[in-house]
Amino acid sequence: MAEDYRWAHVRKSFGRVLGTTGVIRLVAWEIFNLLFISLFQLTLLYKLAQPVRQLIVKKEEWSTAQIVLVPAMVLFLLFEAIADKQQYELQRLKRPGALDAEPNAAYAESRKSEVMAGFVYSGLWRFSRHPNVFCEQAFWSSMAFFAGAWNAPCLFVEGALVLIALMWASVQLTESITLAKYPMYRAYQIKTSRLIPCWPLANDKVISKAHKY
Repeated sequence: MAEDYRWAHVRKSFGRVLGTTGVIRLVAWEIFNLLFISLFQLTLLYKLAQPVRQLIVKKEEWSTAQIVLVPAMVLFLLFEAIADKQQYELQRLKRPGALDAEPNAAYAESRKSEVMAGFVYSGLWRFSRHPNVFCEQAFWSSMAFFAGAWNAPCLFVEGALVLIALMWASVQLTESITLAKYPMYRAYQIKTSRLIPCWPLANDKVISKAHKY
């Protein structure tokens, strides 16, 4: 299984603070591995699963709010899958020779500018720089409120809130890496909402804001 590319940057951060070698760095990384990568993330998964367990335990009729939340959660999952697919397609076309080998010439031409830029900005990514992240956060938040309708949402929203905070930090890291690799990403940051889908800014507004960066 391939490792998430961001972990290499996290390790480099440890190296900048504690040095690239030595016992202190090694021990610090192992502690981080135990507390965050292992225990914290397993605990987060457990907290996210609590609302799902509530659905199995409770046998009461759904409220109107719950009935409304069901199609919303389905849409969140659907849009997350679409966003992931759009991202995957761009990464596939970025491989050497993939764009020229694409059998659908019209499709290859429509994605050529994104391949050259290095990042996806069409489809759902036109309205949010991280539509898949937004949809995942919205899904688990909706699930918490769905399960909490029988009691209180605050009993189940902990996992969703921690996930949102964790993903915010993850997005910060992802964008810093992307910006360092693809300079044109700055214009995309100005033009497009970070998480919550919004209509993108007009080009003249992007230009007027560019001097602030």
